[in-house]
Amino acid sequence: MKKLISTVFILALIANISFGQNETKKFAFGVNAAVTDFFGPDNSTFYKSNEANFYPGPVTFTLAYNLIKPVNIATSMNFGRIDNYNHPLIDDFYWKADLGAQFRFMSLFLDDDHWFDPYLYANGGVFQVNNDVSPVINGGLGLNLWLNEYFAISGQTGYNYGFDLDDYLETTFGIKIRLGKGADRDGDGISDSKDACPDVFGLEQFNGCPDSDGDGIVDKDDACPNVAGIAEFNGCPDSDGDGIADKDDACPNEKGLKELNGCPDSDGDGIADKDDACPNEKGLKELNGCPDRDGDGIADKDDACPDKAGVAKLNGCPELKEEVKKQIEKEISFSAKNIQFDTGKSTIKAKSYPDLDNIVTIMKKYPHTKFSIDGYTDNTGNKESNLKLSDDRANAVKQYFINKGIAASRLIAKGHGDANPIASNRTAAGRAKNRRVEITIQK
Repeated sequence: MKKLISTVFILALIANISFGQNETKKFAFGVNAAVTDFFGPDNSTFYKSNEANFYPGPVTFTLAYNLIKPVNIATSMNFGRIDNYNHPLIDDFYWKADLGAQFRFMSLFLDDDHWFDPYLYANGGVFQVNNDVSPVINGGLGLNLWLNEYFAISGQTGYNYGFDLDDYLETTFGIKIRLGKGADRDGDGISDSKDACPDVFGLEQFNGCPDSDGDGIVDKDDACPNVAGIAEFNGCPDSDGDGIADKDDACPNEKGLKELNGCPDSDGDGIADKDDACPNEKGLKELNGCPDRDGDGIADKDDACPDKAGVAKLNGCPELKEEVKKQIEKEISFSAKNIQFDTGKSTIKAKSYPDLDNIVTIMKKYPHTKFSIDGYTDNTGNKESNLKLSDDRANAVKQYFINKGIAASRLIAKGHGDANPIASNRTAAGRAKNRRVEITIQK
């Protein structure tokens, strides 16, 4: 095309397909208007308004591919009609095809979703008009202003050098639309740019974040992501409704108190029921929540005399005075010396029963007193046999008392053989005294 062309202003519809500033949306579709000036490069009067001429018709299709993050490769096909406003000799159909690259330099410093997106471009191709064909090269500066993930206002301006036709300036402006879906690493249908949890499959209503337990609180904000809960407790449940989240509640299924980690205290003694041996009676911590009415340190439930201070060895009952003990032992001893057994056996003779019953009466009079039953023999025979016989006789007496209603826990029976004689074993009378059962109050 010769330089006889004065100045031509073209109103063009240009369809551009180019990289949309996102590595996962590699294509975009745009509609631009273009102004072309063949006159300005010669006289440096660029885009003078009185030389403008707008004529609809030219269209350009461009296909671009993102090679690497800042670089796009683009090929285009432009065709239409030039209306030469000042040169009636040229008024014809034209087309242009080119291939080039765009360098989006801001991508080196910003992420893929930046809205301000300038670029440099350079192309080479072929231009035909009036049956004349010429190679062309062009370059310049472009700018995309992304309004959102998909739409931008775009424009570019540059210089076109024609080897066999006039050089010209070209400026375009219009809109650009990204094509394709954004990256979706977790496959939940929500693009990573809009996904608050891009690496975990989630729900659209939660901006791509999951809610595993379906309680309406996303897992990343849910202290109990696998158990449905309430917002008040950061997604944790409160099964018993006591205002303490189950995860912090030592008794999650029983309504309780905060100061007892969610456990109830039925008797109000400050000891949780689960740790209270007497949950329905107000008691003492040192007695596992049980009361001690007489203050003897023995819980009422274990105290045989809960209203009288006593000692542990007597199950909480008070000890007898020494003079009383002596009187009891004296009365028992008077009857015990009459206890007799069949010779060489542990069978109690029937004539001993009245004396044994007297002893039972005394024992029942003092129901919290414990007794020792000690059996002895003389030195006739071997020691092993004597020891066994004395033990059997002591236990025979113990069993008699038990049969009469004395608690076994109050009685200890033991044989000692021929130990501790109270008389000489050299005489029959002495040996008879040594064959005995002694009953005393336990120390």
